[in-house]
Amino acid sequence: MSDSPPQVKTYEVYQPKVVYSQYWVEWSFLVIGVLIPIFAAIMWRTGNAFERSGSLTVFCAAVAEFVTINRLTKKHIRNASRVLNGERPWDVSGAAKCVGIAALVVGLIGTVIWGFGTKLWD
Repeated sequence: MSDSPPQVKTYEVYQPKVVYSQYWVEWSFLVIGVLIPIFAAIMWRTGNAFERSGSLTVFCAAVAEFVTINRLTKKHIRNASRVLNGERPWDVSGAAKCVGIAALVVGLIGTVIWGFGTKLWD
């Protein structure tokens, strides 16, 4: 028996060219998440409504990220099939990375609004 760890195989990946419009569902939720606090501030003009709108912003960011994770899960399963067939696996597209970063930023903004909306309003 050997105490050395097993060899890890590495693969050169293919960088897919994906247009941002293929992620229209995610972008739609992120835009709606940004617009909700603006709409709440204009419509009700109270710190309480503005603060509560932050929860909807976080929800929209979470849904966008959930949809992206579902896409990535399918891609990972396909990558396993590609490797078994001797093909190069695909890397995460730039569009998917952008959606992930945008969802994080929108989620963080929503969290700040949700937690400190009344204080920010005053």
